[in-house]
Amino acid sequence: MALEAMKRVKEAEDAALLHEETVKQELRDYEELLGKKLAALEEKSRQTISDRQQHAKEQAQQTIAENHLTLQAEEQAQIAEFEEKYERNKDAILSYLVERVTSAYGSQ
Repeated sequence: MALEAMKRVKEAEDAALLHEETVKQELRDYEELLGKKLAALEEKSRQTISDRQQHAKEQAQQTIAENHLTLQAEEQAQIAEFEEKYERNKDAILSYLVERVTSAYGSQ
């Protein structure tokens, strides 16, 4: 009877050790799974950040290009306006200068 009890205790201890190892392995597997999920989430976050940075960079470049075109158009308009004013007033200014020189130095 004592031998039978000792045998059952030994079987119970073996079963407990087996259960402990099984639980430890399940915990290691679960920890590994969580690590992989975390790594995947980190990679997804990095990719999202990279995509958003690229999008922001492209928008900034587009805005700069649009501003550049606007400034070029404004510059061309101002140049055309100045040329028009010059052509319109050129004869009057030359006549004025001739009068001033003539009045200052006389006609010779």
